[in-house]
Amino acid sequence: MKLMIAEHFTGKGASTPLYVARQNILPGYCGWPLAPNTPFKTNLDEYILAFHGAGLIQRWTTRVLERAQFDSQRRQNRADKENNIPEEEEATVGTQVTMALTLVHMQGPLFLYLIGASLSLGVFLGEISVSICYLDRGISWLQ
Repeated sequence: MKLMIAEHFTGKGASTPLYVARQNILPGYCGWPLAPNTPFKTNLDEYILAFHGAGLIQRWTTRVLERAQFDSQRRQNRADKENNIPEEEEATVGTQVTMALTLVHMQGPLFLYLIGASLSLGVFLGEISVSICYLDRGISWLQ
């Protein structure tokens, strides 16, 4: 997945609009199709654990991702040169900043919530007062 993101969603400045977790959220397993009772299975397991313990798998993965990002940046630069995009437009392409929602952005939903809560409180109090008035007089709603 990281390789796909690095190849297809990396911008010129090595930035990506997607977030990838730093560690595995769920443990990933690797499967190797081997025949039952394969004599070299224990050796293969030992080598995989040795590579993992030495950090070689992580290093190889990092190198592949860095190379994919570099190739993606170079490909985008070539495409921009072919399309003759001026330098000042290059800086603005893909620099959309994600803003955090603040109270100013959330005032509309907050006011709608407060209006709905006060309206429901008013209806509830109205029902309580009507039921108290009619129950005190002995009037039944079922008649």
